[in-house]
Amino acid sequence: MCRLVCFYTFSIAFDMAAFTTDWNDAHNLVGVENKARQLLELIEDIRMAAGSDSAHHALEVYADFKAATDRNVPEARAAYEQLKATYPSKSRKHRKDETKQT
Repeated sequence: MCRLVCFYTFSIAFDMAAFTTDWNDAHNLVGVENKARQLLELIEDIRMAAGSDSAHHALEVYADFKAATDRNVPEARAAYEQLKATYPSKSRKHRKDETKQT
């Protein structure tokens, strides 16, 4: 008898329309969530590509200033020295050690 009473009480308290609405909302949001994930992945890819491109261009500028310094172009040394702090060189031994580890 308790099972019947408990079920009956639960059934009266259960709002099927609200349940159906919530269930459908949750199900429909899966598509929105997938689109949002795809958008986030695209943004991350673009950010990584932009970072890679900017690093590549910065290294080109550094190499240009280094070459200008080697040719004794006036004012190039000051800029090169500033950039040199950003791109510290590694000794040959250190580069060999890194190569062996990978």
